[in-house]
Amino acid sequence: MSKSFFSLIVFSFFVMSCGSDDLCTTEMVVGTYVGSSQCNDPSSEGPTSIVVTQSGTNLILTDQDGFEYELAFDGCNNDIPNTSINIFGIDISYSGEVTFDGETIELIIDVAAGALGNENCTFIGSRRM
Repeated sequence: MSKSFFSLIVFSFFVMSCGSDDLCTTEMVVGTYVGSSQCNDPSSEGPTSIVVTQSGTNLILTDQDGFEYELAFDGCNNDIPNTSINIFGIDISYSGEVTFDGETIELIIDVAAGALGNENCTFIGSRRM
């Protein structure tokens, strides 16, 4: 009896330790998400919509202004790699993370714009069918 009980506990622990990260597929996350952003600078506006598309093994997230974030898709939790761009002579770098949870997306973006300062915005949106 104790051997069976021990086996049941070990099996239960094994099942519970399996993360939900493997439950996200590109087919499940591709789509349009609508929501709102909260930024550390109240005068800033973050994304209000994100369109997620697939490009090979990568995902491309495009906000309502046409700005794109590309990342290697790796399940439900993904990192946006540090990327640098130059706009009108200003070096801007950004990075972030994206979490998919069912029909919800959470996008956290950190932007560093040299003398213009740093900004952090969090977008939470729901997928529209």
